[in-house]
Amino acid sequence: MVSRRTLLGTAAAASLSAAAIAEPAKASVARPNVIAIVSKTVQRLLKDNGYRTGLYGKFLNGWNINAAPPHFDEFALLQPGYQNATYNVDGTVQTINGYSTTVLKNRALGFIDRADDRPWFLYFIPYAPHGPNTPEAKYADIAVPPWSGRPSVPEANRTDKPGLLRLGRRTPANRGGVGIRRTRWPRAKALPVG
Repeated sequence: MVSRRTLLGTAAAASLSAAAIAEPAKASVARPNVIAIVSKTVQRLLKDNGYRTGLYGKFLNGWNINAAPPHFDEFALLQPGYQNATYNVDGTVQTINGYSTTVLKNRALGFIDRADDRPWFLYFIPYAPHGPNTPEAKYADIAVPPWSGRPSVPEANRTDKPGLLRLGRRTPANRGGVGIRRTRWPRAKALPVG
């Protein structure tokens, strides 16, 4: 069972057909062909079956900030940014002061707190950890231990791994950029939600 204070993230956008993903910059109410495609989404199915639906964060890359994301009862659609970002909140485009992940977290918790007897679906996808990986000011100077890798990273025999991983060259010394991002974006997954 999921706690009321747990934010749920899903792969709802993965339910879109390849055609919608192929033209993300054109996704808006002005493009009926894209809207017809996004009518076949997880949120549509759930809403049609009595769920309360909410979106807090990004929707699709290139989505028009002025267009409401389809089939969500409540939303705070984020135009990508970290600080004092632009949002479409239930149809009103506005700038909201503060760190975007914190703004979205608070709005998503409000959605959960307003729950009624219906089941709910919350699509939560903050801009973080997209580059330039800007942490909230209070976390900017947190010391992050060096990455020593996982046991699977220096593993010599990768024959039991999928093809892409068998070809991998990542080692603790050559982190493939992961350690750099982790250093600049400390504890992204460990930030408190409540």
